[in-house]
Amino acid sequence: MGSRFFQIVILGTLVTLTLGLASVRADEGFWQTDYLKAKEAAKTQEKDLFLCFSGSDWDGWSIELEEKILSNTDFQKKIGERYVPVKVDFPQEIEQTQKLKIQNKELGQKFEVNDYPVILLLDTQERPFARTGYREGGISAVERFLAQGAQNKLRRDEAFSKAKNETGLAKARLLDSALSAIGGLVTHSSYQTTIDQILALDTQNEALLFAKYSEIIRATEFQRGMTAAQTLAPATGLAEIERLIEKYAPTEREMVQVNNVQFFLHVAMVDAYDLQKEHKKSVDSRKKGIASIEAILNNRYLPPQLAGDYTRLRDFLKQDLKEELAWQEKVARTKKMKKDDSEQKGNIKKNEAT
Repeated sequence: MGSRFFQIVILGTLVTLTLGLASVRADEGFWQTDYLKAKEAAKTQEKDLFLCFSGSDWDGWSIELEEKILSNTDFQKKIGERYVPVKVDFPQEIEQTQKLKIQNKELGQKFEVNDYPVILLLDTQERPFARTGYREGGISAVERFLAQGAQNKLRRDEAFSKAKNETGLAKARLLDSALSAIGGLVTHSSYQTTIDQILALDTQNEALLFAKYSEIIRATEFQRGMTAAQTLAPATGLAEIERLIEKYAPTEREMVQVNNVQFFLHVAMVDAYDLQKEHKKSVDSRKKGIASIEAILNNRYLPPQLAGDYTRLRDFLKQDLKEELAWQEKVARTKKMKKDDSEQKGNIKKNEAT
């Protein structure tokens, strides 16, 4: 009886494990990780690409998206009908080949993915036509996104097709309609040729398109510059932001972002000096720390609580600097007195010797 019971238990466990492994293998088989092969497959099968950028073993939203939506076999079947699915993963613990790491890093840069998860829909020319992050609402929410993406692509392609038969401003307006169908994704580099066409067709701004796309270019370059500035050392980043302000003349709305980034870079400078904890820093470092805090306090978007904290830190550093300078002056006087006393004693000994 006991032996038969354990046989049943073991058999049940093996069945469960087998089914679980089969599910994992099925899920792994559904997703492609080789982007170049996925592109070729999409062209051959006349499908689009479904890219999922994720942090599969550390990012909470990525894990939830995988567990609740992407691993669902019915949902995978729907995706597979129209798309070649590609997982672009950035794990912290899961092992990846160096080749895969390099590929995923390059894809993240190419499509400007800075957080996770991101679902990106592309055609076989690598032109994005829909993008989203995690969406509340489960599978139905993602299905609505896919339906909207398909509509975006249809409207875009219809306008592109009509534009082929037009010239001048009529062509420019149709190209504008094509880009308007995909919203903010127009900033991707794959649409730069189209933007250049529009600018060339409306050089006098008769259709107001030259001004529209010139502003899009300015804002895009500015945002990319701001993103890059945040990756630099604090002092270098602050200098780069000043250059961006001078070159791109940010709007009032963009200046809110500028002030916030400047604030955090100044905070990083103070943290780098660690002046509140280290009392043996140089006078120069203390002065730089005080200057950084003054810059923080000049930020009109600084919350009152933080303003109080940094005011106290600045006052502490000023007092600490004052005491340090007084101590250095005292040390200098003591050294001088000792030197003078030593010289005086030396002179006395010389006189006595003579």
